[in-house]
Amino acid sequence: MNLVEVKNLYVTFGEHTVLDDISFTIERGDIVAVIGPNGAGKTVLIKTLLGILKPASGDIVFKKGLKTGYAPQKLEFDRNFPMTVEEFMLMQSHDRIIFPSKEGKQKISTLLDEVGVADLGLKKIGDLSGGQLQRVLIAASLAGDPDIVYLDEPSAGVDIGGEQTIYHLIDNLHKTRGLTLVLVSHDIDFVYRASNKVLCLNKRKLCFGVPEVALTAEVMNKVFLEMATPYHHKDHEET
Repeated sequence: MNLVEVKNLYVTFGEHTVLDDISFTIERGDIVAVIGPNGAGKTVLIKTLLGILKPASGDIVFKKGLKTGYAPQKLEFDRNFPMTVEEFMLMQSHDRIIFPSKEGKQKISTLLDEVGVADLGLKKIGDLSGGQLQRVLIAASLAGDPDIVYLDEPSAGVDIGGEQTIYHLIDNLHKTRGLTLVLVSHDIDFVYRASNKVLCLNKRKLCFGVPEVALTAEVMNKVFLEMATPYHHKDHEET
């Protein structure tokens, strides 16, 4: 079942074309990895799918009643602002709870536990490490019980060891919740290992499909000019 269908999407900033004739579909249960060099339009695509940006032309068709979650690449805020994680989560909840309630606090506690930071509810959000903040942002994206979640570089600001735990978390959420996920990633290993579809962008669509088929040497060379051959995860090389 298609949750999202994108048809001939164009996004422009003034006279500058950022996305040029993009078409693809997202089916229920997909993990779609969006890859491409800096400036390729990856974040612009996510923001357009979310309705933050308006396309110049083309169509985006959503399944009726589709519920969406979003975790941004980074959160701009004053780290000295005295807001706790719990208070931040209450503000992000689907029904926009303003004052804490027993039910709201319990839901937040459950979500934080689900992403592995159950002990951070009363901690100031400005005191979180990069990895902790990313987990809180992912938890916030789940507050409305979404069908599909967009993650814009979920490992941004996380050290190398932390990247693997973030990707393990994403994989686990997909399996346990049955979530459909669309994520911007530079981790080609994760793309091969965990995603079932890859969308390669460089303003235009360079490829879309199963990673092992779509990521040809020619496509990889266009996406990452310094690479002449596709990356293969060792598990694929051994089979």
